[in-house]
Amino acid sequence: MKRLFLCAVLFACALPLAAQVSDSVWNALIDRDVLITKLDGSEVRGELIGVDETSVTVARIDGRIVSVMKADAEEVRTTTATPVAPATEEPADDPAVDAVRSDIPLGSTYFLVDPLGFLQVGPIVEYGFLVGSSTYVAPRLRIMGLGVLSQAFGSWNLQPYSSSVGVNVTSMFAGSGPNRFYGGGSVEFGMTWSSGVNYYGPWEGTTGLFIVSSSFGHQWRYTGGFGLRLGAFAGVGIELWDEWWYTHSPEIVYANEELLYFVGGVQFALTWE
Repeated sequence: MKRLFLCAVLFACALPLAAQVSDSVWNALIDRDVLITKLDGSEVRGELIGVDETSVTVARIDGRIVSVMKADAEEVRTTTATPVAPATEEPADDPAVDAVRSDIPLGSTYFLVDPLGFLQVGPIVEYGFLVGSSTYVAPRLRIMGLGVLSQAFGSWNLQPYSSSVGVNVTSMFAGSGPNRFYGGGSVEFGMTWSSGVNYYGPWEGTTGLFIVSSSFGHQWRYTGGFGLRLGAFAGVGIELWDEWWYTHSPEIVYANEELLYFVGGVQFALTWE
């Protein structure tokens, strides 16, 4: 009788293992939207993006990546009308669709470099974070002293380390697959260091700047998380102060009238997710 009872207990414990989802079904569901019901009754919904020996990986609609142990999965089913079959799917026409997710415009973070700024008002680097379904907040650095137009604004010498720091907010909207149009705006605070020579001798100076601008363009995404961004930006800059002094008498500081000026240009940026 004890042996019979022990066999019954072992058989009951083996039932959940026998009911596990087979590997062929998991592999057939790769890159599909699924609903996984776990043994404790909780559910995980999202795109199945990875399968290994003991677990599966799901990309949720909010951008989070979660892992579910196969042993904890009681049931899995697709949330689309497309039937599931263990056959290999035909590749998509656009390889970028298979390489990146299409339900969010970029990854949860991205790194951006705008080399075209060397020909304008300075190159830009920024690091963006997804804060909603399609909006990114990115701290940014613009090195104004390395821009050709920045150097051409006046007859003085602008030091190459003249820079600005700020925050850029970008929202992605209508587009085709992973490629989207974008629009946004930024605020920056900057300082410039300049020098020159006039009738009385050499001089040096500093200027404080506050810049507000908006941007619009299109973002393309490619294999491996690489992307291209092409657009335009425009805004206004306000001089917070403009002071200078002669190098032979730096204790005497002169102040110029603060100016309001317009900024604008073309953006051609490289992004990595």
